Amino acid sequence: MLKALYSVYDRRRRPLRDHHYMVFASIGIAYARVPGDSFKAISKLICRLAGTSSVDLGNTTEPLNSDAWNSDMELLTARELKRRHPDFIVFTVVQPPEERVASAYNTIIQSQDPLPAYFEANQFSKSMSLESFTSRIAGLSDTVADNLLRSQASILSYRSNIVPGMVVELSELRRSPEHLLNYLREHTGKDHMSRKQTHKELNLDNIKFDVPGPDQHHLQTLASLPMQDLLRQRYQMDYRLFFSAQPSVESLVINRQKDGHQSDRIGN
Repeated sequence: MLKALYSVYDRRRRPLRDHHYMVFASIGIAYARVPGDSFKAISKLICRLAGTSSVDLGNTTEPLNSDAWNSDMELLTARELKRRHPDFIVFTVVQPPEERVASAYNTIIQSQDPLPAYFEANQFSKSMSLESFTSRIAGLSDTVADNLLRSQASILSYRSNIVPGMVVELSELRRSPEHLLNYLREHTGKDHMSRKQTHKELNLDNIKFDVPGPDQHHLQTLASLPMQDLLRQRYQMDYRLFFSAQPSVESLVINRQKDGHQSDRIGN
């Protein structure tokens, strides 16, 4: 009951918090947005899907203050997406929690930008160490966490199921960028579009991904046993669903190096 009441309050206070799905109706594709490096890495692809030439990533919440808003792109919740576009192709890009935390620390604490209101209200400070930052994150549940800190499992799930049919790990986007592009081409080709005559054909030629390299200095700090314990507890579902030796997401499409051998997992 208390959680339900909080959800009503939170929707009024942060009305776009659960609008994770960037929907491109003319091509039958939706992108499940995970704020941070994962989104920034595919900004050029998002521009192409939206039929625009530039995206302003803005601050930590990354609003699209660009011509993308003038395209047919909509921001929807998972519930709205399922109700209005149940057959659309949905994809996302995920990042290991320790890399997300290191990136968020750089963005929120170490940048020259003022501390965003959410972080100021939740006892973060520009002077805090990475260890203190991580400890503070560990004390925030997904119910109250900013989307930059919220677990990817929470962002991408609806009624206990992962919504995207394709999940790509960020590091694999750097090593095998064509994997994602080929998937989108194959699933929006003429054979798949025969029942969706109003959808446009998709040109994904000459798209580059801007995948940042991992911050080794911060990752070394987060590799300590106390930090690992905090991260494993806070992002338990992320590690289990996306980053274990055998990820639990049945609909996963991911290309990963395992024991020196490259393997693909493609579910239904």
